[in-house]
Amino acid sequence: MTGEPAFLDTNIIVYAYDKNEPKKQLKCSKIVEQCFKGEKELIGKNLRGG
Repeated sequence: MTGEPAFLDTNIIVYAYDKNEPKKQLKCSKIVEQCFKGEKELIGKNLRGG
């Protein structure tokens, strides 16, 4: 994994597919893609046990 960890919550996933917000869609879809490719460490509230 490279780069900074990414906090992935439902808002990121929703904006990754929201065509009404093209700037947010581009940024969020890149984050989602990097997480699933293993390029970013995935962090989230539920993943840290809290």
